[in-house]
Amino acid sequence: MDAEFPRRLTPAETGLLTYLLTKFFPNESHYLAQLSRSVVTGKCSCGCPTIDLWDEGAPAPPLSKARLLWQGQGLTAKNSTVIVTLLETAGRLSSFDVAYFGDEACDDLPLPESIEEIPPPPPAAQADGRLREG
Repeated sequence: MDAEFPRRLTPAETGLLTYLLTKFFPNESHYLAQLSRSVVTGKCSCGCPTIDLWDEGAPAPPLSKARLLWQGQGLTAKNSTVIVTLLETAGRLSSFDVAYFGDEACDDLPLPESIEEIPPPPPAAQADGRLREG
């Protein structure tokens, strides 16, 4: 693990994640409670503001795959469009991903008020046109 990790969330990270969890998960208070105990355990190597999280009060993260929890799109202060993704692992917030478009890396977080949810895609259709059962 990198020497700079684990670390506490920055005020900007905390503010944005609190906004997202309050706005898009009003009935899921356990995520907000986890946020106050979360530490950053890693970051993306490209320079974007993507971070890996883990609840300090929980057992070590399992080796299971992360699950898409939520996805949205927003604008940064520099007017760059970004996709914001929240992932969970074993019921715990595990990643806050910020993906940018274009050739230059975007190192700033989106403005909270600019973020809109991206609706989940419909179930995938099979070759014969019938929907797959989940």
